[in-house]
Amino acid sequence: MLDETVKDLVGRVEAHCAARGQSLTAFGRAVMNDPNVIFDIRAGRRSPTLKTLRRIEAALSAPHPSGPEPEPD
Repeated sequence: MLDETVKDLVGRVEAHCAARGQSLTAFGRAVMNDPNVIFDIRAGRRSPTLKTLRRIEAALSAPHPSGPEPEPD
């Protein structure tokens, strides 16, 4: 079950990065200050802690900085 959860997480990170034109290295550096974190998780060299999962989830749910312009008042 954990393997499927990790695969799902990595897949969502990959889709997130692809949609924004961001590399996995840049994502890892921005979110965890570790450019290899996603590669390590994907390869099974690292099991994500709850803190890591929360930080990644927060980054995935954050609005894109170049998203739609806010409506004028």
